Amino acid sequence: MKKYILRDVTVIDGKGNEPFEHKAIAVDGKKIEWIRDKDDIQTDDEYRILDLCGMVVMPGLIDAHMHLCGGAGDRISAFALNQVVRDLKAVVQSQETMSYGVTAVRDISPIGLYLKRVIARGELTGPRIIACGQGLVRSGGHADLSELPFEMVAGQHSWMSNHYWGIVADGEAEIRKTIRLMLREGADQIKFWASGGGYSTVDAIHDTHYSLEECRVIAEESRLVNNIPLVSHAESLESIRNSIEINVHSIEHGDELDEECAELMTKKNIYFVPTLNLVANWYIDRFGDKRVEPTHIAIEYGPFRSVEHMKDEPVDGLRVRDQMYDMFKMALEKGVKIALGSDTVRDKTTKYGEYTIRELITLVEAGMTPLEGIKAATQTAAEVLKLDKYIGTIESGKIADMIVLKANPLDSLDVLMDKSNIKYVIQDGKIKIEDGMMHNFGDRWED
Repeated sequence: MKKYILRDVTVIDGKGNEPFEHKAIAVDGKKIEWIRDKDDIQTDDEYRILDLCGMVVMPGLIDAHMHLCGGAGDRISAFALNQVVRDLKAVVQSQETMSYGVTAVRDISPIGLYLKRVIARGELTGPRIIACGQGLVRSGGHADLSELPFEMVAGQHSWMSNHYWGIVADGEAEIRKTIRLMLREGADQIKFWASGGGYSTVDAIHDTHYSLEECRVIAEESRLVNNIPLVSHAESLESIRNSIEINVHSIEHGDELDEECAELMTKKNIYFVPTLNLVANWYIDRFGDKRVEPTHIAIEYGPFRSVEHMKDEPVDGLRVRDQMYDMFKMALEKGVKIALGSDTVRDKTTKYGEYTIRELITLVEAGMTPLEGIKAATQTAAEVLKLDKYIGTIESGKIADMIVLKANPLDSLDVLMDKSNIKYVIQDGKIKIEDGMMHNFGDRWED
């Protein structure tokens, strides 16, 4: 079906505007041809008219921080999986993500570099992927699992490391070589860890992973080829400052973001992807309002720093949430451009698709209006992916990446959590999902 009209719909355009009711949207091939009042339709018989009786049309959701890495449970077990199994699981993860109306993602994993090609060629249904490949991390850093022998983590599979979202690179020579290889494999953006991630006792978020000099090398090398955008995992204040100093494209997480850095991000047009649900609600999701002892896997299976361990105190999940929400509100008030990113990484702990919607709900709970949250998940996220000329809003000339909803998300964003509310998921102008049924080869009424 190359030409059709979605008639009598309410349009949420993704720009933050109030909804437009009783509209008609014409799609010709991949693109939105026009948007008019529902009764202003004068066209030829080539168009199929779909009367939708007031259903809501909005841009396809975009998740700017995801790992399609084929992992299911804990972080160790993925190393025991056959690579083919991980690859196939990543396909399932991408399609589960799209079943929630997510039509584009920015992925940090080795698999996304290749999965994006199959999806782009139309050989498989899934979200369009902006691929970072594996992110750069130093030895002993966030992607170097100290519970395992170093050779198992950093050992070569083809040219990549064995880790499902990170690759070890130390010093200028290794950094430059790794980035060049990542670009060779088709990376659209380059990711690096400027700080730790709190993954173990040897990976505290206040640890600086790369010196400022190494960060400058990362920035210089990434910009040699087509000025590739740079993505920084930065949780500590020092790592945030270093990331701003080298003018990264986006900062992820930003736990210790302060007012000075927020103002600099606004001035330099650096995007913020806070992954707010993950960093704010991690403990609450698992332990409720209880104060809990941090779980240190490395104490059982690998090294740990005794002094750091001895001064650990119970974690108050409610306090963590309040601190993260306060940081988010401050960034919002300072005018930082905020995009949705869920940090979905494994089936059991961060369910694909569902976790994207939970992030949207959390952005609103923490201070955004529903329209602002939707904008963060559409227009602004498209800007982070560098695809905003093509997708992210509903307007004439844009590629028709849209979702059609039976219920209005502005009444309650919870309607997005129930996939039965999704009538159509449209990508490249084609109806890829209809009433929960995915069409892996073409569209529902392909000519």
